[in-house]
Amino acid sequence: MSNLDNLTYGELKQIASMFGAKPIETKPAPSNGDGRSVIVRSRDAGVLFGEFAGNDGSTVHLKNARQLWQ
Repeated sequence: MSNLDNLTYGELKQIASMFGAKPIETKPAPSNGDGRSVIVRSRDAGVLFGEFAGNDGSTVHLKNARQLWQ
């Protein structure tokens, strides 16, 4: 048995799962957009230009958005 102070995060998750512990999901509070013009680089959708409508954590919401091309 290893010393409790030297357990990795993965080992702690395994121990917690043995007792039926569910991970705590935290999300930042959504912010209200102010309509300013922004350029956003997306992992999947490329680069977009539009009006900032708010965000939920790492998800950005745009209005009147256009995809920018080369």
